[in-house]
Amino acid sequence: MTYFYTVFSEIYNSKYEKLNQFTQHKNSTSYTHSFYVAMQAYKYARRKNINCNLRSLIRGSLLHDYYIFNSDNSKNKGHLRNHPKKALISAKKDYELNSLEEEMILHHMWPYTFFKFPKHKETWILIKYDKIVSLKEALRPKLAEHVTKAISECIKYIATSPNLTLSTL
Repeated sequence: MTYFYTVFSEIYNSKYEKLNQFTQHKNSTSYTHSFYVAMQAYKYARRKNINCNLRSLIRGSLLHDYYIFNSDNSKNKGHLRNHPKKALISAKKDYELNSLEEEMILHHMWPYTFFKFPKHKETWILIKYDKIVSLKEALRPKLAEHVTKAISECIKYIATSPNLTLSTL
């Protein structure tokens, strides 16, 4: 998991942490949701020995819902189709993204974004784990507690690693 922690350290900052203020999928926050999706996608790619860009897989997964979210947004018509655009615009303001990471963020809601068909395996992995994690979060209220512990371990690792620093924004 050290590679995952290293990539997370590139993304994590006070602005990213604000995602923790927004409830998502009933029992989670945008922050814990994105972290868990990224962690599960990374573990899957490693376990299955999938030849893919692990750095972009983690970064795109961490940023796939990177926008100011509130529960009223999810009730708006078109939310499922439109929030990837909002997330991409927000992520591009704060991070340098490559084209793969942009595709991942923009297409992660497929098939709701039917005409934006994913081209890369990293995007398909994100789609898979975004759906799986969303369902788990809705059905398992205690999941967020476990994810919060994993995030704490990650931040502790970064803070004690001489070569890693937490970003500031």
